[in-house]
Amino acid sequence: MRAKLMALEAEASGSAQRVLRFAFLAAKLSIDTGELTDKGAVSQRNILRRHAALIDKLYADSPADNVICLDRVSEERADVSVQAYARNITNRLNVQLKEVELRTWDR
Repeated sequence: MRAKLMALEAEASGSAQRVLRFAFLAAKLSIDTGELTDKGAVSQRNILRRHAALIDKLYADSPADNVICLDRVSEERADVSVQAYARNITNRLNVQLKEVELRTWDR
């Protein structure tokens, strides 16, 4: 399952399309509890209300053991991206400084 989610994350074109954390519900969604409408559509309002504790665990800084996290991999990728960006900026600044030095020597 993790491999499939990682593949989906790689294909995602934006952060709203990525699954970074998830947890399984202990019971199926039900019409009786208002989580599903009579047409079978999901009632987000009722799900948010009935499963507020689980949702809080999903967004916690240190998620509970029953929350499956993929964002640690994403955070590592983000760190690598930030480091690459910083190296790129440093390299560009070094090139600019060398150009200034060369112009100074030409005078």
